[in-house]
Amino acid sequence: MVLSFRLYPRGTEHRKKLYQEEKKKYNRNCKSFLNTLPNEHPLIQMISKKWCHMVNQWIVKRIPVGGNKSDDIQIINDLRQLSMDDLSDILIVLKDGSEILWDFTNLDSGLNQFFPEMLNVPTTNGSVIEGFMDFKKFLKGYENKILNHPTILVTESNIYQVFKNMCRMSLGTTPVGNFPSRIGMFIIQESFYDTLLRYKCIPCDNFVILDPCSGWGGRLLSTLCMFHRLREEYLKRVGRQLHVTYLSTDPNKDVHDRFNNIILDWFENINLKITKNIFHFKKEVLNCESTRVSGIL
Repeated sequence: MVLSFRLYPRGTEHRKKLYQEEKKKYNRNCKSFLNTLPNEHPLIQMISKKWCHMVNQWIVKRIPVGGNKSDDIQIINDLRQLSMDDLSDILIVLKDGSEILWDFTNLDSGLNQFFPEMLNVPTTNGSVIEGFMDFKKFLKGYENKILNHPTILVTESNIYQVFKNMCRMSLGTTPVGNFPSRIGMFIIQESFYDTLLRYKCIPCDNFVILDPCSGWGGRLLSTLCMFHRLREEYLKRVGRQLHVTYLSTDPNKDVHDRFNNIILDWFENINLKITKNIFHFKKEVLNCESTRVSGIL
């Protein structure tokens, strides 16, 4: 299903102890003590071995560094829950009467496993992978967030969070985020009811969603989550079966096949009650500003 990968760096406690002993022996209080040690030093060799293993996983398999703390079963359960979530808390009215859409959930985090390339997207201080592939930067992050921390030990349950903190706090970069799925679900829901109010039905019994940028699949996931709800509501109100069509364009050819994989995975593992032949998907690979986008309608 997804690219789940667990890295279990054992011996963190031993490395911490050795680090403190060496730092005391050398009597160096500088923040980047590890970078003052020679490459042949046992501590550098131990960390380098773990680092090389992680680098190899990325180069050979494109497995996200640090993996995901959720296994396939947990990801499936989270996405099922997401598809049934109440959306009444999305729209928040502020004191001045203005309205905002607000949501913070990690139920859709498993979607990112389809797109390890997210870690390669450059941010202010470069991409996560650029910082990670620089061993000296990695040493600095490992030292600041793990070896110098009084309690943190890298375990199989916290490696992903620890690595993200290393990227944000020590390497100075942050992984890009996905479009909030519940906000996308809310927008789709409001558009659906607005169309029903205007036309008393959905024209041609086909609810069409046009996404001018496929991105990392966040809005596709929102559509899949709303698919069953929209069909049930339409059948109850209009008495006919509703088709849902998701049209999208994006210039990124490297991830073109992932969207079909997501849809296939959804109907095989997450929502088994629905027949796939009433969900329609079409994606073109072209520049987002191109006038040709109208040609896929």
